[in-house]
Amino acid sequence: MVKAIIIGNGSIGTELKRQIEGSMKDLGWSIGYVFSIDKILNAEGEAVDEISNWRKYALEGGEKMIAFLAIPTDNGKTAFEYISYFADKGIPVITCEKGALAGNFQELLPYIKSGRLSISATVGGGTRMLSYLNGRTHGGTIIGQVDSIVGVLNGTLNYIFSCLSTGESRESVLKEVLERKYAEPGAATFEEIIKGEEGDLHKKGIILANLSTFFGHPLKLSDNLQVDNESLGKALDKPKEHRFLVLISKTKNNDFLAGAHYEQNELHLQIGLFNTKNIGSYLVLPEGVNNALFVNEGSSTFSVVGPGAGPVPTAHAMILDAMDLLQ
Repeated sequence: MVKAIIIGNGSIGTELKRQIEGSMKDLGWSIGYVFSIDKILNAEGEAVDEISNWRKYALEGGEKMIAFLAIPTDNGKTAFEYISYFADKGIPVITCEKGALAGNFQELLPYIKSGRLSISATVGGGTRMLSYLNGRTHGGTIIGQVDSIVGVLNGTLNYIFSCLSTGESRESVLKEVLERKYAEPGAATFEEIIKGEEGDLHKKGIILANLSTFFGHPLKLSDNLQVDNESLGKALDKPKEHRFLVLISKTKNNDFLAGAHYEQNELHLQIGLFNTKNIGSYLVLPEGVNNALFVNEGSSTFSVVGPGAGPVPTAHAMILDAMDLLQ
C-alpha cells in the first residue's frame, strides 16, 4: 500500500491525483492529502485544515509513503522546506519544482544520492532526460570523451518557435499556448510568456549542468536570464533560424546571441537564444512542445527526445520516478 501526499493543487498536482486514483489504484496506491496554496485537502477534496499546519498531516500514511512536490517554481525556499522535511523523515520526494535545485543544489545533493529525492521531472518533462544523461556520462566521469551537451529544455519556447516556423501567426500561437496550459501561471501575453519561460530555462540549465558534475563545484544561479528585446525581435522574425538552448561545451559558442553565460574549469555553460544555422548537423530541432538532449562524443551523437511540457507527461514522469525510488 502506497500513500501519496501531493503538494500543489494546480494543473500538475491535479493530474497526479487523477493518475494515482486511476491507473495506479490497482497497484495499491491512494491519496493521503493534497496540500493546496492555503488548505489541507483530504482524498475527497474536502478542506480539513489550514496549510500552515501541514506538518500535522505529512506523516499520516501507510507503510509506504511518497511525497509529490508540484508547486509553481519561484525562489525555491518553500520547495526546499518541503523537500528537507520529508526527506529527513525518510519519505521519498519526487519534485518537478526547479527553484530549490537551481539555488541549493549542493544542499540537496545528499538527498539525491541517498535515493530520497528524485528530480528527473524538473528538466525535460516526460523525457526523463536527466536519468539518461547520468547514464550516458556516468555522473560526469568521462568528460574527456564528451565534447558538448546541447539541450532543448523548454517545451513552451520550442513550441512557440516551432509553430511560428510553420507560418502560424503570433495570435494563434498565443491562444494555443494558453489553452494547453503550457505557460507559467499568471502569464497572459506573448511577451510575458517568453520572459517567464526564460527564467524556467535558466534554472533548468543550471540543474542540467550540476547533475552532469562536469563543472566540479555546483554552479550557483546568478541574476535572471534576460534576452534583450532587440535580439528577441530578430529571432521572432526568423524563427526557423533561432531557438532557446542550453549548451555545455569546452569552447564558447559564437552563435550564442543573448542570455546567461557561466565559465568554470575551462568549461562553458550558455543558456539562452542561439542562431542555430551553424551549431551542427547533429542538432535536429524537435517539433512542437517536445524537448531534446544531444550528447556529442567525437563523431557520435546520442540523443533523447520527448514531450517536455504539459501536466500529463510531467505527472507520468513523476510517477515513474516514484516507482523507481520505492523499489
